[in-house]
Amino acid sequence: MKISQDLIFQISKKNDSKAFHFFYDFYFDELFQFALSYVKESVVAEEIVSDVFIKIWQNRIQLLEIKNIKAYLYTSIKHQSLTKIRLSLRNRNTDSIDEFSNLDFAVENYTPEYEVLLTELYKILDEAIESLPIKTRQSFHLIRQDQLSYKEVARILDISVSGVEKNVARATKLLIEVLDDYLEKNKDKKGKVKIIKLASFILMTVMLQKF
Repeated sequence: MKISQDLIFQISKKNDSKAFHFFYDFYFDELFQFALSYVKESVVAEEIVSDVFIKIWQNRIQLLEIKNIKAYLYTSIKHQSLTKIRLSLRNRNTDSIDEFSNLDFAVENYTPEYEVLLTELYKILDEAIESLPIKTRQSFHLIRQDQLSYKEVARILDISVSGVEKNVARATKLLIEVLDDYLEKNKDKKGKVKIIKLASFILMTVMLQKF
């Protein structure tokens, strides 16, 4: 038995929660076992599967663009599992001095103005990404946010690896141009330049980070 395109359409275009629950139940057991093979803990494996499906529901409008749903699900579970493992190892080995240093840095630089600027920058960059062609936007999201490999994204979107690379490069170039333009427009605002640059740097680091 396979998930039909009609069911995917109901989820993606009609926001059908019943169809989504069927979709979730259909794949849950096999994805849970797959996640468990990585993390070895039932609670964590269930959390991983739930997180992946939550993200799917949040981005359901893009479901019809995915050529191979099952491959996408398994790849997402794999990367979410590996991310959990990395974070777990990182947390165990974090130096307490570094933790306090990072905390002091965050407290020192955080202001309500900083939060407003960060929110504004997120909105500007999100709008820039949404203005891109579908395949370019999908490539960027799958590589930068879902942390998939170029080869995996190529298989999911049914395009070449070089096509994925070009799409991500195009999206990244656009984001950099948008941020440069934003900084240029705000360069004469006294007292704001430093905090705008800080917000921009952090935001780009987060959005373009590749694990």
